Amino acid sequence: MATYLPLTSPDMRQIAGVGDLKFDKYGIDFIQEIRTYCSKNNLQSRMHLKSPKRERKQRTKRDMHGKDTYHVSLDMFRSGKSMEEIALARNIGLSTVEGHLARFVTTGELRLDQIVPLSKIETIRKAIVNCHEPYVIGPVKTVLGEEYSYGEIRAVMASMQQF
Repeated sequence: MATYLPLTSPDMRQIAGVGDLKFDKYGIDFIQEIRTYCSKNNLQSRMHLKSPKRERKQRTKRDMHGKDTYHVSLDMFRSGKSMEEIALARNIGLSTVEGHLARFVTTGELRLDQIVPLSKIETIRKAIVNCHEPYVIGPVKTVLGEEYSYGEIRAVMASMQQF
């Protein structure tokens, strides 16, 4: 940003590392700050010097049988493995497994109470509803503290977005 001084939304989206989430969360604020800085220092945008942002291919990891990584975790969970056991067996983080399984709450393939203890669900829901930035995990996690995992929050959010 300091090199190219993006002054518009399309310019900001061309900056490496600024995806939809970061743009939605911070983009407008950064643009305003950059505009103020440029105005004070009599500078102009240098976006014309930047190469276009390379488009990333969407790839879903698959096992040797062609099953995507999400379904591998789901199958292991359905076979009776805990999330911790799945993480260990697959050499991935627990939060990754939690994220995999949260996807299936949205589709209805798993019930929320299968992956989040009943005692935590309502507290998490209330924190999400009361948060000034709904469906942004960080502020909700800050309110709830260490007793609640990002995966639990993500799963409850997924259940709230079901149609």
